[in-house]
Amino acid sequence: MAIKCNIHINGPQGEVYRPGSVLSGLVKYTLTNDMRLERISMSVKGKSRVSWTRGAGKQRRTHRGYDELIIDNGDILRPGADVLRSGTYQATFRFELPRNAPPTYGDRHCTTEYYIKITFSRSGFLTSAKKFKRMIIIGNAITPTLPLEPADYWLEKKVTEFFTNNSSRIHLKVNLSKSCLKPGEVMDVEFEVDNDTKHVIPSIVTRLMEKRIYRSNMGHEKVTVKKIKIGCCDTGSVKRRSRGQFALKFCTPAKAFTVQNCRVFSREYYLRVVVKLPMPHRDGVMDIPVQIGDLPETNLALGPYAEEVPHDEPPPSYWELKRRTNLTNDLREGRPSTATTEDNVNAVRLMIETDKRVIFPILHKHLPVKKHCIRWTPYTFTEAQKLRTVTWWRKMMQSCVSSEPSVITGSGGVYRKDLDYVTPTRSAADRSCSPQTPRVFRIKY
Repeated sequence: MAIKCNIHINGPQGEVYRPGSVLSGLVKYTLTNDMRLERISMSVKGKSRVSWTRGAGKQRRTHRGYDELIIDNGDILRPGADVLRSGTYQATFRFELPRNAPPTYGDRHCTTEYYIKITFSRSGFLTSAKKFKRMIIIGNAITPTLPLEPADYWLEKKVTEFFTNNSSRIHLKVNLSKSCLKPGEVMDVEFEVDNDTKHVIPSIVTRLMEKRIYRSNMGHEKVTVKKIKIGCCDTGSVKRRSRGQFALKFCTPAKAFTVQNCRVFSREYYLRVVVKLPMPHRDGVMDIPVQIGDLPETNLALGPYAEEVPHDEPPPSYWELKRRTNLTNDLREGRPSTATTEDNVNAVRLMIETDKRVIFPILHKHLPVKKHCIRWTPYTFTEAQKLRTVTWWRKMMQSCVSSEPSVITGSGGVYRKDLDYVTPTRSAADRSCSPQTPRVFRIKY
């Protein structure tokens, strides 16, 4: 009992598919014997894996990350089919690749690959499914997040003058013709330098830097920054107390491309512009982000609705949109009109009455609510507590305003006439007093 399967993809061998394009082809499978199959499914999947090691000896740790992208699933043979006779069968397939699919990539720590998988699920106990795969290559396509038109960037470098209290500045303006480039495309870079110092600027160096970020499923990151030797440019010198203008043509490498839309790996590029200064001053450094990759075919100025608007017709007016658009909202389920409802109030009240300690972690840890102060006021006292407090203060005032002393201290303790009891004291002052000459205090209010 054997199954043979061949997957034929429309297009030349080794074709690179663009994100957003259509992947179609033909599947031919042969059964040598009669076989009962529960299902024949077909899918297009992508997997990204990262792995790196840190430390040595007992401190050696390996971090791993995994991300899976299921593009589409389909059934060639649905469940409940009859027994398939021996012979050769064929079926066509058609999948649309997502526009935000990360490209096929591979290096020392990361691998991103795509494949078409066909699974033959057989019925019966202890029977494994038969799987066939064919690898496909998806090219790079970026989602522009930087301006497509020329952009200006500024750098201000403060230079301290020795043996004086003055400080001079260097102003640098960099103009890029575009920030989103295709691999191998040439970019125009213009520099305007205002040197207000007494030092000569030897040159302005432009380098293309590559930054790779690896992420594990446990939250660890590994960041590597590498300087690309291809495409380095230097300008001439700028004299002291003078200005200079330079124009360069910067060429991007043909194999460089930005990697986006992947949870475990990303690759970014930026131009590092360095203003060289003589020792002991530090150089002025400015990093300008750029994106390298194929741009989407749709008109980016119009957004996702570019295909709906013909290029030879003017855009619709406001009144045309108003006539053909229903501005009323239909009744639908979802979030209520008010956030506070009777059910919510009853639920919170029941939770607080059940266990009052539950509300404090919610307020302090999960919500930005802090307890600034707690003040007890007489309004929160009961009637008995209020009456007892008033009675005590009245008795104290009467004892203080009386003509006779109400408190007598001595070696035996403190004696109050109105309460008729003696409180023993252990202070050093009381022990030094003799019992024949007690000290008398009159308390004035």
